[in-house]
Amino acid sequence: MDYEPFAKDTWALIYLSTAGLTGVIVVFMLLLRPDDLQSGRLWLLALAVVVIPASLPNRKGAAIAVNYLIHLRGESGHS
Repeated sequence: MDYEPFAKDTWALIYLSTAGLTGVIVVFMLLLRPDDLQSGRLWLLALAVVVIPASLPNRKGAAIAVNYLIHLRGESGHS
């Protein structure tokens, strides 16, 4: 089974999932009020720098899987 052809068609889902993670971080930023503004900014930066790259392999895998299923569905519909 060749997965590589599907890797280049996954940018939209990766972009949307990054936007979703950014939205979750913004919601946390609006709901939680730190005692010290500077420490709150540092925690927010650390959260963004860790969560978004750390979740990239899982998001990329999910995007490839969804694209593969869409591709399979398209092939079976034309038979």
